[in-house]
Amino acid sequence: MLCEQVDIIIPVHNSERYLSDCLKSIESQEYGKINVIIINDGSRDGSEKIIKAYMHNSKFTVKYFAFRESKGVSFARNKGMELSSGEFITFVDSDDIILPNHIKTLVYNMSKDTSLSAIQILKKNVSIRSKSKARVLDLSNSFISVLSSKGIEGYVWNKLFRRELLDKYNIKFEKNIVMSEDLLFVCNYILNARGNMKVSSTQSYYYRTNNDSTTRDSSIEKAKIKSQFLVYTSIEKMISNNGLNPRAIKVFYEKYMLFLNYTLYKLDKNDQFCELDSLLKNFESKYLISFFMSGAITNKEKLGYLYRKIKRS
Repeated sequence: MLCEQVDIIIPVHNSERYLSDCLKSIESQEYGKINVIIINDGSRDGSEKIIKAYMHNSKFTVKYFAFRESKGVSFARNKGMELSSGEFITFVDSDDIILPNHIKTLVYNMSKDTSLSAIQILKKNVSIRSKSKARVLDLSNSFISVLSSKGIEGYVWNKLFRRELLDKYNIKFEKNIVMSEDLLFVCNYILNARGNMKVSSTQSYYYRTNNDSTTRDSSIEKAKIKSQFLVYTSIEKMISNNGLNPRAIKVFYEKYMLFLNYTLYKLDKNDQFCELDSLLKNFESKYLISFFMSGAITNKEKLGYLYRKIKRS
């Protein structure tokens, strides 16, 4: 029986509607050696009351830290990592649910030559256990899998990280990134750790879309686009001289191209538009054919690319 400690980091911001269900699912875990680290990111609702009741009754050790004002999910997760002490770290969002076998599956997939463990993503109601099959991915295929929109993706909440590697390479969430911060974190980890990723077909994490958090504010939309651009340019710097095979490099630029296509559709025409348009045309001259043949790009993404291209012309 494995006995490594797992620290579950849960950032909370005005989550009273979902938080009780999330914490109940944490409490149901079959894996016994768990520390729960809850970071209250300036909540103004009843979240703290729910947290304190949970702390009083939980079978696990619970650490709690509260910010007076909201600092954002990246800041909250970084604080959680500062408070961690276990061999492994994972993340759970406060509006999501995990099945009882979730942590156990992630830990059992870890071995000496595995730096990252992951499970498939489930975006519908969790009601039954799925039979687990696991596969091991090398560096390049791990990188491709987190860029892909199929199954694993670049989220942190369906993965288990080694804390010693996070500490060794000083891997943290970028505080000025408000969109795709997970993808940057995971790519940074993979490209530094350079080990295998073991992926289980178990679907034990129920990702719930919180419609309360959606917004149509144009300034927020632009901030998200700016963040994603920073993410792609940061990853581009990471992938030089790191042993990735040509296919992995190509998939990265195909995803970069997809992002630029979407961005140019959303932005008003300005100086940045011209700069990004030039960059997109450069990528299209090299990767357009492979983009439409790529297995890492979904058919929905390919059709969306064509639609936006036609609308812009």
